[in-house]
Amino acid sequence: MRNEKIIAAWNTIEPSAAADERMFAAILERNRSVHDGKAKVNAMSKTKIKLMTAAACLVLLIAVTVIVGNSLNWFRTEHDAAAGAPEAVVPGGTLPEGVDPVMASVAVFPADRSLLDVASATLKQITEAEAHGTVKLGDHLPTSIPDPYQFSHASLYETTMKDGTKYYLLRVHYSTGDKGNLDMNHHAPDFFVQLMNYKPSTKKTIYTITTIPAELSGKGFLHVACGDFYVGFDYGELTHDEIMQVLNSIS
Repeated sequence: MRNEKIIAAWNTIEPSAAADERMFAAILERNRSVHDGKAKVNAMSKTKIKLMTAAACLVLLIAVTVIVGNSLNWFRTEHDAAAGAPEAVVPGGTLPEGVDPVMASVAVFPADRSLLDVASATLKQITEAEAHGTVKLGDHLPTSIPDPYQFSHASLYETTMKDGTKYYLLRVHYSTGDKGNLDMNHHAPDFFVQLMNYKPSTKKTIYTITTIPAELSGKGFLHVACGDFYVGFDYGELTHDEIMQVLNSIS
């Protein structure tokens, strides 16, 4: 149906006589109420308004809790911490005054810097081509991936400090799923590699290629120093030989 016909059909709709009487009575009552200055809000309407206000406040509280909780790592698991997730915790579990919690939640920097040094921080999803072309770090991504794994998705954390220093964390996920057709809610990537142009803040051992232990069961995540950059490696169910295959192809 054309727009003109829809409009014409709408214009032919008229209220019934009974509806006319009800509307007319309502108009008279409204005018009388305004004239007397005694307009009243229906008690049920007030209740609905209160409920809607309370619900809105609850949603806002949950949103703020999620944002601040992420920034303060309230929901951070031990695995996330081991994986080198961006550090935003400060002494006492609170953010410094004036620090944006969203920015704090994606800021990456070495242990000798703090959130007070951060000027800006961003996180964005990038393509495979963009990952390999990212600020020097992309040149160091592994060139040998065990079959049948392949590129799944990638993200780039970029933090600029007030003195102009830039820190990057490039994370690339590899999976056995169909490329570009993964259900991220139900299919966890099989392993990921992240490259950092700074020394990560971690209590775990930072290995070199030659010091990686032969027995890796129970570790789940490795930090490896590679010259002037660092590798974080969540190797999933890869065998030791496959782990070394990936790490040895990082240059």
